[in-house]
Amino acid sequence: MVSSEMGLKQYKLLILFLLFILSCNTNSINNVEKTQDNTPSPPEQVLNKFSAYGTKEGKKIWYLTAEKAYVYESKNIALLEKFNVKFFKTDKNTNLPTNQISSVIKSNKGEMDIGKNDFHTIGKTTVITADNEILECEDLKYVDREKKIFTDSSVVITRKDSVIKGKGLEATPDLSSVIVKNNRVEIKK
Repeated sequence: MVSSEMGLKQYKLLILFLLFILSCNTNSINNVEKTQDNTPSPPEQVLNKFSAYGTKEGKKIWYLTAEKAYVYESKNIALLEKFNVKFFKTDKNTNLPTNQISSVIKSNKGEMDIGKNDFHTIGKTTVITADNEILECEDLKYVDREKKIFTDSSVVITRKDSVIKGKGLEATPDLSSVIVKNNRVEIKK
């Protein structure tokens, strides 16, 4: 009796995992190893309350937390569920990160390259800065070596005096430097 209950639990977990993988962006699925019957292989680790961070001289530049991560160590990939990333302000005198948050990225799904510390969101994404500026888009990518965020999707940036709409973006995570491609600016009165 115990073995059939155990088998049923394992079967349910496998089905849930496969549903998660199938609901992810195909780019994520392509990075995950496949079994002989072309289904995604199970991750080496499944972690609840996953966290990661990038540093400069021992101080955090960003801090990522996720409710759950499916880690494929052999591919240096972690598939993330319900995650956010806090970026920290830089001291102008020392050029080192401080403890003050400059912006937060939020998304329900994403993927992290755990070898490069790059990550990207999958689907609806919001970035909220310390100055209450808001960026809304889909599929945002952070490249650690450049310390910038990128997207090719439609974007809306809401600031206290304007709304910028466009398609495609390159920016610093705190939105202090922003290039919006194909943009239209609306000035608030």
